Amino acid sequence: MLRPPLHLARAGCQQMSALSVSAWLPWMLLVFIAVSLLLHGAWLIWDGTMRQRRRMSLRWARFHDPSAARMRSGSERALVGDLPGERLAGADARIGGRRLLRWLDQPLRDAQFRLRTPQVLLAGFAIGLPVAGVGLVLGVPVVLVLPVLGLMLAVPWLYAARVIRRRATQIQSQLADAVDLVARALRAGHALASALRMVADQAPAPISVEFATVCDQIGFGVPADQALREMAVRSRSDDLRYVVTAVLLQRETGGNLAELLDNIAGLVRQRQQLRHSVRALSAEGRLSAWILGILPFALAGVISVINPALLSLLWTDPAGRAMAGGALFMMVLGILIMRQLVQVRA
Repeated sequence: MLRPPLHLARAGCQQMSALSVSAWLPWMLLVFIAVSLLLHGAWLIWDGTMRQRRRMSLRWARFHDPSAARMRSGSERALVGDLPGERLAGADARIGGRRLLRWLDQPLRDAQFRLRTPQVLLAGFAIGLPVAGVGLVLGVPVVLVLPVLGLMLAVPWLYAARVIRRRATQIQSQLADAVDLVARALRAGHALASALRMVADQAPAPISVEFATVCDQIGFGVPADQALREMAVRSRSDDLRYVVTAVLLQRETGGNLAELLDNIAGLVRQRQQLRHSVRALSAEGRLSAWILGILPFALAGVISVINPALLSLLWTDPAGRAMAGGALFMMVLGILIMRQLVQVRA
């Protein structure tokens, strides 16, 4: 049996080794970048958590300190932060015209997340890039990897939107009792600030958290009108906006605020009853939307078990990829249309 010369064998091995290294070099670089981003994101999370704890402890101590009105030093201002109105003005000045960053950051703030947009995006890339790299190594097409990566980046905002909707629903269900409590406190001779503090102390969460935030802002020196407006915007509740609007109008024009709040509480209960009726009537449509949305993926799972070669045509054949993309687009469009059909604003 003839063997190649030793120098040819060595040259062939070196060539294969060079090709192997050149083939794996992009993936090694991708893994290095992903691990670096993951470590940096973990450090940002830890640093943000510790700074938040220090800031809240100092705010709490200053709020109960009788000398809270004295001027703060530069180092203390850097650690504790400005008062709510000053902080908002400073944030607007720093962000400037970056509307996209403010638009992305607002849902995270409303959902009361500790992380902000840069940290969330960094963590998303740190998790999504390794997953995308593994998918590409396994032979998954790029047209399928990129949407999955985009979906992974959008998961925090989708979850924040869900948290905001659930929180707004809870606030609307608790609002009527809270308004009644404020009206009874006003009839008993309490001031509006004291009535709001009673709601913060006695009402359940999350509406008690919103009223406690208003009371804390008023204690920090924010005008009551501004604190109420910020609560109305932050809560994403239409009923609470109506209550705040009525209170602000009454403060400008005068009148019996307790009687006005009683009427608003009755109106809020009627709107809540109407929403329950609409939800019951639209239950069939929402169930149909869930079934039609899950059915294609369930059938794809069954076909992948029975005949995997048939299903593989959807990403190996150009026509199959076009059909899969068109089907996904039509599914998303249909889900959005059905969602608008079953959503009735009370």
